[in-house]
Amino acid sequence: KAALIHHFIPTGKPTPTVRVDPQSSVYTGDTVTLTCEVESTGWEFLWYKDSQPIQPQSPVDKETNTVRVTVSDKGRTEFKCAARRKNYFDYSYQRYDGYYYDNSKKRYVYYNVYKTHRSAPVVITVTARPKATVTIHPADPVFTGERVTLTCHIGSGDGWYYEWFKDGKSLSEAGQRKEYTISKVAESHGGVYTCNGTQSTQPSYSDTSDAVTLTVSALPTATLTVEPKWSPVFTGESVTLKCEIQSYSDWRYQWYKGSSRTAVSQSQTNTFTIRSAADQDQGQYWCRGERDDRPSSSQDSNTVTLTVKERPRAVVSIQPGDQVFIGETVTLRCDIQGGGVSNWQYSWFKDDSSTPVSNEQQYRIGPVTESHRGKYTCGGTERGTSRYSHTSDDVTLTVSGE
Repeated sequence: KAALIHHFIPTGKPTPTVRVDPQSSVYTGDTVTLTCEVESTGWEFLWYKDSQPIQPQSPVDKETNTVRVTVSDKGRTEFKCAARRKNYFDYSYQRYDGYYYDNSKKRYVYYNVYKTHRSAPVVITVTARPKATVTIHPADPVFTGERVTLTCHIGSGDGWYYEWFKDGKSLSEAGQRKEYTISKVAESHGGVYTCNGTQSTQPSYSDTSDAVTLTVSALPTATLTVEPKWSPVFTGESVTLKCEIQSYSDWRYQWYKGSSRTAVSQSQTNTFTIRSAADQDQGQYWCRGERDDRPSSSQDSNTVTLTVKERPRAVVSIQPGDQVFIGETVTLRCDIQGGGVSNWQYSWFKDDSSTPVSNEQQYRIGPVTESHRGKYTCGGTERGTSRYSHTSDDVTLTVSGE
C-alpha cells in the first residue's frame, strides 16, 4: 500500500529571537528568564551561554522555549538560542533531511528546515552582589564586662534591614540594626557571628558575611592574702594585705572594705599596711587592679576577714601568799585570758631582768631563801607566732626569817 506523502517546498532557515527578563539590575545569584521566540511550532530548543551549550536539566526542558538561568559570575554574559525539529536525528554526524514518519500524525512528512540559525546574542551585564562584612570593636580578645559593638557593613546606602546570626541561628535580640551592642559582655556571648541585609530596591539582598568569631576571655584574677596569717590580730599590731595579679602589668591597686565600691586606699604597689590595728579596722577586705590598657581591670579578689581584739593581759596569783618564811614553798601562777589564744608559752621575770627565770605557767619556788624576795612579772607568747600578751602587773614576794 502506497504511503501518503506530504511534500513541502523548502524555505530559508528562520532566525529565532531571545528575550530576557529582567533586562537590568542583574546581580550575581539572580535568576533570569530567557525566552526563545521562533516562527511555527514543532521545535525543540537549544541554548548557549558564551557560545557553550547549556545542558538541559531534563528532556522536557528541550520542548519549552523558556529557561531560567542563575547567573553566578559578574561581568558580561552572552546568551543565544537555536531550534531544531523534534524528530531531527544525527547519525554518524551526518545530518539528514527528507522524509520521516510522524507518529503523532501517523504519516510520513517531509520537512525542509531541520534547524534554525542561532539567534542574535542577548548580553546581560552582571554586577557583583554586595557582601556583608562584620567588624568587632574592641578587637579580640574581648574581656568579660566590657562593652562590645558588632557592626554589619554592606557597601553604601541606608536602606538596609540587617539580620544577625550567632552560631548559625537567627539572633532576634539584635533586631534589624546595623550595630549590635552588648553593654556588658559575658562568656556566653562568645561564638561565631554572621550578618546579611535586605532592602526594597535592587539589589534586594546581600550575600551573607564571612563568619567572625567573638572570643570572650575572663578578666585576670586578683588574689588577696594577709600577713600575719593568724586571727585575731591584737590591737596595735601591724597587718599587711597583699594583692597579686599574675597576668599583664602596670596595675594600680584598689583596696576595698565591706560591700562599699569606694576604695579605702589605692596604690601603685600591691601591698596595703595597717600600721597599728584598732577596732575600727575590723571587717572584710578585698582588692582589684586597674590599668590604662586592656584589660582595664581585674576580677574582684577573694575576701579576707580581719578580726581585731584587745591584747590580753597576764595576771599573777601566789599560793599560799606573797609573804612567806625561809624554807617554805611558794607557787606563782600566770593566767592569760581572752584574745582567742590558748597555746601560750609563758615567761617569768624577776626585778626587771630581761632573762626569764621560768617558762612554766606555774613557777614553783621551794625551799624559799632570802634571795627569792623581789618583784615578779609574767607574760606569754603564742607558740608558733610572734603574738604576745601584755606583761602582768608586778607582784612582790616578801621573805621573812624562820
